[in-house]
Amino acid sequence: GTDTKTPLAAVTAQADASEPDPNAKLASPVVGEAYYKTKAAILETEQLLLFALDSRVNVLNPHRILLNLFKTLGLPKHVAQIAFTGLTDLLFDTHLSRTKLAKRLYDGVIEDDADDVSFDGVPSSLLFDNVRDLVLDLSQKTPLQIAGDACAASIRVAGVLCDVSLRMHKDGTDTKWVVRGTEHSAENKDFDQRLDFVDPDNPPGFGNSRNKTHPSPWWVAMGFDHNAVDFIAHDIMDALERTNEDD
Repeated sequence: GTDTKTPLAAVTAQADASEPDPNAKLASPVVGEAYYKTKAAILETEQLLLFALDSRVNVLNPHRILLNLFKTLGLPKHVAQIAFTGLTDLLFDTHLSRTKLAKRLYDGVIEDDADDVSFDGVPSSLLFDNVRDLVLDLSQKTPLQIAGDACAASIRVAGVLCDVSLRMHKDGTDTKWVVRGTEHSAENKDFDQRLDFVDPDNPPGFGNSRNKTHPSPWWVAMGFDHNAVDFIAHDIMDALERTNEDD
């Protein structure tokens, strides 16, 4: 008799009866060394394609600022790892965070929709942390300034989580990250000035640039905005807590 199957049906039937698709392995997850080789190949291909199209990708990378701060501050490796994680989590936590860091860095502006304002009529550049009664105005900040403040905030958070403090030698010639509780040891006793202390009754940024007992926090001395660093630091802590709950 005549085969009444349509070509599509015939192909389907033949595929069902044949050996497994040899390309099925390509659909399985790539892990380990193969992952990094595949990723490198993809990135190289993308770069070649963009070059062929005469395209230039100019995106602000906050991690480059962070790595520069690591070197400048002499940050211990384990503290740097936490800071890197904190900044990355904040970038991926854009929807839930108050700062919405990724949108501010890569979109340039944030639309005033229901997800991006705290109250009707309040601009998206005015941020609120109602739990801690904090307000931050970003209307005059560039993406680069916001990225810098976020990097400083991530290091501040990492220092707290790792229980270390940046201290300056009594003669002002050197700084050192000191584990809290070891300040009076023989090797640390001369590093008697904390560079991460914030007096809650006399915080920097409100006309009180210097505390009589402690020097300005390192992030203020380096030109970062204390109010922004403080606000974003709380946002990073919240993002890390949410990540930990998800895990």
